[in-house]
Amino acid sequence: MPGSAGEGVPLSSVSTEELYAQYPHLRDDPEHKITSQRTDRYNCVAWVQGKMDQWFDPEIHWPDGVPEPDGDADLDCYLALFSSWGFEECSSADLEEGYLKIAVFAAGDEFQHVAKQLPSGAWSSKGGPLYDFRHGDLAALRGCRVMPKAELSKIMRRPYDGTDRFEVEEKGLLLPGASAPLPLAIHELPEG
Repeated sequence: MPGSAGEGVPLSSVSTEELYAQYPHLRDDPEHKITSQRTDRYNCVAWVQGKMDQWFDPEIHWPDGVPEPDGDADLDCYLALFSSWGFEECSSADLEEGYLKIAVFAAGDEFQHVAKQLPSGAWSSKGGPLYDFRHGDLAALRGCRVMPKAELSKIMRRPYDGTDRFEVEEKGLLLPGASAPLPLAIHELPEG
């Protein structure tokens, strides 16, 4: 059955409406772009590392040596995970040459979401089992229905040498055998 067990599902205006319903301010962002098919193979945490085959969650997949939460208070565990990947706290979400930044969202001490900044200054998110999407700024995530109480909790950064240009995050994924990126926004979808 398409969409189960981590299979990609073709992009359609019906299914992208679900993403826009979950992230209502995404449509207000003129720089937004859906950059993948819908998939449940990975989540926003894996997306930070470019891992498209793991769902990082203490109850599903969690690296050895990283503290696991005891109950719902898991923010510190996710921050420890990001630290194990070389990220450290910083004070600004502004683009900074030589660094890759992430924005960590939480509701109190409960982790909710992480977005990564791209070399262009735009941000990239993975919407749970939905799509990856690029957004011009973090305001596109406000009012998200799957994390209504989430607020920006931490900005973290790690050194970035510029070798990975994040083309998948910027331009979108190609389907096997496709010669052009997927249609990436409602107004770009073919008729019919």
